[in-house]
Amino acid sequence: MIKTTYNALIEAEPALNALINTPLPAKLSYRLSKGLNKVRSALKGLEDKRINMLEAVALLNKATNKYDFPTPEKEEEFRQKYASECKREVEVDITHFTIDELQDAKIAPGVFMALEKIGIVLEHNIKPIH
Repeated sequence: MIKTTYNALIEAEPALNALINTPLPAKLSYRLSKGLNKVRSALKGLEDKRINMLEAVALLNKATNKYDFPTPEKEEEFRQKYASECKREVEVDITHFTIDELQDAKIAPGVFMALEKIGIVLEHNIKPIH
């Protein structure tokens, strides 16, 4: 179980997608796929909240399939509430893994940077501090 923010999950999802397409040991691949599903589930919850926030202050334009704000103030209100929600801490049931478990996989540094933000990559086989 990790504690992170929605913003960090948004950044980590593409990194997890990159790892999913990298040949890895079976056990790690399985854990990563389960973790990605948990991240996607959390982000689906965020998207549902975003739509509810939009519907409270804007009208859906069916022709463009976009929300129209009645005033710039309502748009700013939405943006502030959504930004605040994205900074909120959330718990996601993801298993940590070590760099050693990746063995000889070729992984871009940006992938590690995104995954470190949510705290699932450990340099050595030690328990994380949360």
